[in-house]
Amino acid sequence: AYWNPSIRTDAAGRATVQVRLPDNLTSWRATATGVSLGTHVGRGSSTMRVRKDLMVRIEAPQFMVQGDQVQVSAFLTNDTGTAQRVRLQVQTDGLTLDGDATREERVEQGRPTRITWTATPRRTGEVSLIAKAWVEGGASDGVESRVPVVPHGRLLMEQTAGELKGQGALKIEVRPGADRPTGRVVLTLSPTLMATLAQSLDDLIGFPYGCTEQTMSRFMPTVVVSEAVKSLGLPAPRQASQIPQMVAEGYTRLERMQHSDGSWGWWEHDVGDPWMTAYVLEGIWRAEKAGFPNPIDLEATYKWCREYLARAGTKEGDATARARTRSNLMYLAYALALHGQSQAAAAALDASDLRAAQGEDLAHAVLAARALGRADLASDLATRLSNALQEQAATAHWQERSYGIETTSRGFAALAAARPDHSALPKIARYIAASRKGGSWISTRDTAYAIIGLGAYMSARGEQLADLDLALLVNDRPYRRLQLSAEDAMRKDLRLTIPFEDLQEGTNRLEIRESSGRTVYYGLDTRQTVVQERLGGVAGDSGLSVERRFYRLEPTRFENGQMRLMASKDPTRRFTAGEPIRAVLTIRARQEHEFIMIEDMLPSNCRVQDRGPLDEGESWGWWYSSRDVRDDRIAFFARRLPAGTHTIEYTMRAEQPGTVRVLPATISNMYAPLSRASSPSAELEVRP
Repeated sequence: AYWNPSIRTDAAGRATVQVRLPDNLTSWRATATGVSLGTHVGRGSSTMRVRKDLMVRIEAPQFMVQGDQVQVSAFLTNDTGTAQRVRLQVQTDGLTLDGDATREERVEQGRPTRITWTATPRRTGEVSLIAKAWVEGGASDGVESRVPVVPHGRLLMEQTAGELKGQGALKIEVRPGADRPTGRVVLTLSPTLMATLAQSLDDLIGFPYGCTEQTMSRFMPTVVVSEAVKSLGLPAPRQASQIPQMVAEGYTRLERMQHSDGSWGWWEHDVGDPWMTAYVLEGIWRAEKAGFPNPIDLEATYKWCREYLARAGTKEGDATARARTRSNLMYLAYALALHGQSQAAAAALDASDLRAAQGEDLAHAVLAARALGRADLASDLATRLSNALQEQAATAHWQERSYGIETTSRGFAALAAARPDHSALPKIARYIAASRKGGSWISTRDTAYAIIGLGAYMSARGEQLADLDLALLVNDRPYRRLQLSAEDAMRKDLRLTIPFEDLQEGTNRLEIRESSGRTVYYGLDTRQTVVQERLGGVAGDSGLSVERRFYRLEPTRFENGQMRLMASKDPTRRFTAGEPIRAVLTIRARQEHEFIMIEDMLPSNCRVQDRGPLDEGESWGWWYSSRDVRDDRIAFFARRLPAGTHTIEYTMRAEQPGTVRVLPATISNMYAPLSRASSPSAELEVRP
C-alpha cells in the first residue's frame, strides 16, 4: 500500500506520515525501521483494520449457465455502534430477481443480515449485480459483481487460414439458433509471414493449461520469434516486453516438473519420457542461445539420458514399440548434441536404426548429424528426406505421422538447415502457413513446431515490411478500413473481431481488398454456440465415451468401527446446501489412446473441494497424470489411456440453492481436438 525508504525525523526524533490506503476491507500491517547517524537501529510494527461503518457484500455464483435459477444474496454488516434501519437497493443488468429489488431491514450492531433472491439470467454474456445500502442521513456502501453467463449448447469452431493477393472473399456461416451475444468471428491479418508468427504467439501465451510440453511450447517459440526478428532487423513484436517474464516462469515450472532422476514426463507425476526430456533440452538450448541463462541443473538429466540409451533397443518389442524407441533415440541424439553431449548423442544416433527412419524421425536424424559435425551422413539423410517430399504446383509437404503438420514442420526445419537453397522450401512454407486454424495451428506443440520451422526459414531468407491499405466489406457493405504502416505489422494486434450482431443468419460474405496488390496472410476463427434445450451424449469415431453421475456422500460404518463418507448406492441430482457431492466420470476406450484430456463442466452453484497441485511431501496416487481445478470446470489429463473402462472421482460442495443446468463433460486428444466425445447435459437441484 505504501513504501517510503527515506523519512527524516525532527529534532525530537519524531516524524508523521500520511498514507492513503487502497479501497480494500482488510487488515494492514505497518512496519517502520529507523537508523540514526550513529548506526543505532530500531524497528516497530502495528496493525490496523480497514472497514466501513456500513458494509454490503454480494454472494453470487462465479458463472451461470443459460436457464439456471440460482440464489444470490446480499450481506449487510453494521459497525456504527447501534442498530440501524438500512435501506438496500439491488440493480441488475441481464438478471431477473424473484422479489423486490428495494428492501428495508433492521440490522443489529455486529450481526450480519442476509437477504436473498432467486436470480435467472435474461441473456448470455457478462451480467452485473449492483447492491447499494445506506442509512438515511448516515453511512452508506455499494458493491458490484459481474458474472459470465454461458449459453446452453455445444461450442462449434470453424477455423481456416490462407493468403490472398489484391483481394479475395471468405464465407462465414452463422448457424440457425446460434447464440448471438457470445458468437464471434476473429479475423487475423498480416502482410508478412514473420508478423504471422508473432500473432500466433498470442494463442500459446493464453493457453489455459500447463503440462511440460505446453510450458515448453509457450516460451520456446517466443524466443525463436524474438531471435528471428532481431536477425532480420524488424521492429520488436508487441509481445517483446513479456518475453523475459515468460521465460522466467517457464524455467520455474520446468524446474518444479523435473523428476527426481533428472528426466521430464508430460506431467509431474508420470514416468520420465525420453521424447519429452529431449523437447525440454532443445527448448533450454534455444532459450540460452537467445540470451536467457538456464538455472536448471542438467547433470542428472544427462545421466538419465545415458541410462536410457544403455537399456533402449530398437529391435525389441512389436513394431509400434520399436518405432517409438527409434523416434526417442533420434530426438535424444539431436537434443544431446545441442548441449555438447557428443558421445551420448553419437551413441543414440548409431543405435537408432537409421535405415528405417522416415518423416519426423528422419528430420531429427539430419539435425543430429549436422550438430555432431557428420557432414556426409547429414547429406545422405537430407537426400532421403528430400526424396520423401510430396510436391504440388504451389505447395509441398511430407506425409504426416500423427497430428497436425508436425512432421512437415520438423522436416522443413531440417531441410532448411541442410539444404538452404532447396527449391521446395518456399512451397513448404506456404503449406505450413496455409495450414493454420485461425490464428494458430491445431495444438500447442503443432504451433510450436510450425513457428520454429518458419522462424528459421525466415531468418535465412529475409523479409521486407511494407505499408498496407486494407478495406473490409461484410455482405457487400463497407465494414472497416485498416491503414497499416510497416512497423504496425509487428507491433499492433491485427485481430479484428466481428460480433454476430453484425452478421446475418446463414452465409455471410467477408471481402478483403488490398489496394497495392500485395500478398496478405489471413486467419479466420469462427466460434458459435447453437442453443439447445437438451444436449445428448456424443460418441465420436475415436472409440471414446464418457459418462457422468452424481452421488450423495453418506456416513458409513465399517467392520472395524471406523466411520467414513461413502458414495450412496444410487446416483441422484438433488442435494442440500452445504452437502458434499461425489462426481463420478466413467470413461470407456475401445483401444489405447495417448494425451487424453477430460474436462468436466461444473454446476454453477457448486464448488470443487479437491485441490489441483499437491503440497510438498505428498505423493500422487491416481491412474491419470494431472488434475487442474478452474472456476467453471475440472480437467484431468492422462499420458496414456489403456483400452477398457476407467473411472475418475472428485468431491464438490453444494452451495447456493437453486436448479442449474450442467454442461456436458468432454474427452478429447490434446493434439487432435476433433477426436472427442461428450456426456449428456444434466440438471442439478440444490435445496436450502
